[in-house]
Amino acid sequence: CRDCFGHNFWCDSCCISAHTTLPFHCVQMWNGRFFKQSDLLTDGLTLDLRHYPDNCPSINYNTEIYLPTMDQSDWADKFTYEHQPLVDSEPTPNTGSRSTLIIVSSTGIFTWSIRWCHCIKSPRQYAQLLLQAKLFLASWKNPQTAFTFEVLDHFRIDSLECKTAAMNFMSKIGRITNEAFPSKVPDRYRELLRVSREWRDLHNRIRAGAVHDRPDSPLDGGLALFCPTFPQIDINIPPETEWKVDDKLLHRPQLVSDGNMKLVRLKMRRPEDDVSLSDGELFMVKRVPYAEHLKSRCNNHRAQNQGNLHWNHLDETGKGACACARHGAFVPHSVVSFQKGERQINMDYSICQALKQFPQHQRALVIYDICCQWIIHFRERVSKSEFLALWDSMEITGTVGKWHLAAHIPECFPRFSLNFVKGTGKVEGEILETLWSDMDEIVAMAQAMSIAHHQEVVDDHMNDSNWCKIIRIGDSLCVKWKRAQEGVSMTEAVFKELTDSLDPALIDEWTNQERVAMERRGDHLNIFTVSSDKLPTLAEICLKLSETEVRQGNLSGSVSALMEALAIEKSQIRLQCHVASLSTGCSVAQKNDLLDRRRKLEARISTYEQRISVIMKLDDETQWSTEVGNGREIDSNGEDSSDDVLARYPDGWFTPERESITLPSALAPGEIDRQSLQPIAMIKAELRKGQVMDSLQGLRLALGEKSICFRAEVCNANSQRTTHRAWDRVHKFDADARQCCSTYRHARSTLQRLHIDPEYLATLRDITKEDMKVSSDLTNEGWFNQHSDTLAWFWRIGQGDDSDGPRMQEFYRVSWLRVKARFS
Repeated sequence: CRDCFGHNFWCDSCCISAHTTLPFHCVQMWNGRFFKQSDLLTDGLTLDLRHYPDNCPSINYNTEIYLPTMDQSDWADKFTYEHQPLVDSEPTPNTGSRSTLIIVSSTGIFTWSIRWCHCIKSPRQYAQLLLQAKLFLASWKNPQTAFTFEVLDHFRIDSLECKTAAMNFMSKIGRITNEAFPSKVPDRYRELLRVSREWRDLHNRIRAGAVHDRPDSPLDGGLALFCPTFPQIDINIPPETEWKVDDKLLHRPQLVSDGNMKLVRLKMRRPEDDVSLSDGELFMVKRVPYAEHLKSRCNNHRAQNQGNLHWNHLDETGKGACACARHGAFVPHSVVSFQKGERQINMDYSICQALKQFPQHQRALVIYDICCQWIIHFRERVSKSEFLALWDSMEITGTVGKWHLAAHIPECFPRFSLNFVKGTGKVEGEILETLWSDMDEIVAMAQAMSIAHHQEVVDDHMNDSNWCKIIRIGDSLCVKWKRAQEGVSMTEAVFKELTDSLDPALIDEWTNQERVAMERRGDHLNIFTVSSDKLPTLAEICLKLSETEVRQGNLSGSVSALMEALAIEKSQIRLQCHVASLSTGCSVAQKNDLLDRRRKLEARISTYEQRISVIMKLDDETQWSTEVGNGREIDSNGEDSSDDVLARYPDGWFTPERESITLPSALAPGEIDRQSLQPIAMIKAELRKGQVMDSLQGLRLALGEKSICFRAEVCNANSQRTTHRAWDRVHKFDADARQCCSTYRHARSTLQRLHIDPEYLATLRDITKEDMKVSSDLTNEGWFNQHSDTLAWFWRIGQGDDSDGPRMQEFYRVSWLRVKARFS
């Protein structure tokens, strides 16, 4: 026998005798050359299902007339049931009727001879005998096939854990029975479909305690497993009368709502023949009330309304559900089907049915990817519908998960971010997405099922998901508790340090603002965003200074001249980058192009020098600063480059890109006051501030474009050609970022030499290599898993302003409030 331990070798009689209690084994017989499949057990054993004498209903134990007709010896001869094996190897005649039955086991499919008890008179009695022998009938009227309890449990676990379809499982049993000729094995696929539904329903009812002759039927969702972390008054939390204000926020239901556009179902040919075993008793809602609700008018969610609509043969285009935001358990009786994509009419019914599970709660948190649109008229839609109901005393707070919040407009960030909902803690706002990924594995086997069968399979897999949450919740809570303690300890230190460095009066004012925002919400939550206007750019500063110059009657054109100086400096930096990109053995055409560009730059410098000499009117004793050097150094590889182009080319080549031009910042200390050049120096400082703003803005754009290009093009490149093109774009944005960084450094050094506005200069820091690195989630304020403390300073400072001015005060206010929100 190949199924017995040790692969024992027996003779025919010994093999039959050893398997009287193990009938469902595969036996191979040696034919002189090899082992072949044998029907020895099937032919030599009979499955005995006769009653014991004490249990046979046809025997009367209480009448005195019946017992004397048979003495003790006759009784023992006729009924030899004590310690009798399940299978009789030597059947005795005239002790009951016989028939054949196909039995499906995990070890194969067998055709067995069955000996029934002589008391069997009805199909129900046949079923009772088979169930006592742990055999489940495929038909209750004319039983011809039976499944062992063990194989049904085997299929159920295979379906839940491995997502095995019934056809694949039956093919596996067929190959186990006869691997060489599986087509000769009786096919019991249709019977398995029917029996597995009944077995699944019995299993759910036994686990829910609904099979012990209960007079009442299960309520909506009564057979589903309810997560123990769901707040239930008088069950796992104290009564409402004992609650404090903070307890109400802590114990409120937190639901995540979302749709799955892959869990589809095809149209059924004859829906009138469908039979449901547990309609609305687990996670899917009842079909009839939900269908009536769908007939009412609704407001479509057009962003998702196109999902799967090109499939004309689909009856359901997806599913919508609610789950616990803390641990991801599905809410009973909250799963709905989509017919025309994800619409608000679908999600209204799902969320209302989920909130019915918490009748005594006054507050609830709903996390939905389009909550900013859905919640606006939610109460109005509920009041107008006869199929929707909601507790009048329940206050609903709508939020959006961080992953979906990144696609929303900036105004949604303070109003619908989980960071600014008191009492929420650290919840899994997108945990339903992870649950859908597991449910997607049953799409292939469930889409062609009938309506009821599809519903039962989805319910069973969701119930198993909740079961896995329950048995693993202890370890999960311990991990989350340790993680929360570490987060609190880290955030508490940062929060205390930030609080100690600020004015106590401002702390009191911001605390009151936070309290009002948490109570009233809505527009009051805008305190968590920077509300100051942007600082002017270089073009705006130039326009303002030119208008002031004209109003004062100054027609010298100093503003336009200094703007020309900034443009010349920018051209010098670009030309230096071009020279640095050339190799020592450049071609003749490249040398001619370089000479042409240098001639044009030299002409611009000469024209500017003639113009600025008239404006500044420097004397012969003018002293120049030694800090200026011979020109602006470029940032070619992330560091300042000092390559001398004169070493690359023959003597006599002129290098206008490295020449210094006449500017107030190029004068030695004290020369500006000696020659009364303060007005020009002030104009120059204002223009430099605008140049700083433009260079930082260009740096942010270049780094953001570089990060997006790497994520969208480099990572998705599918050929060498597209890879090279993507990397060329990355290198281009990297070069733009280095050029903006060089411009910023030069403008910053110029302002430092002018010694104007030291408070503003204190906010301008040096840009390091680490600051030039940026990941994809740092370009968006509301991006998933984004933390402001990981951003470089020029991202956090935004437009760059003085530390004591209104913008920096606004920055510190928002930073303090956000840290406090995460800490509390």
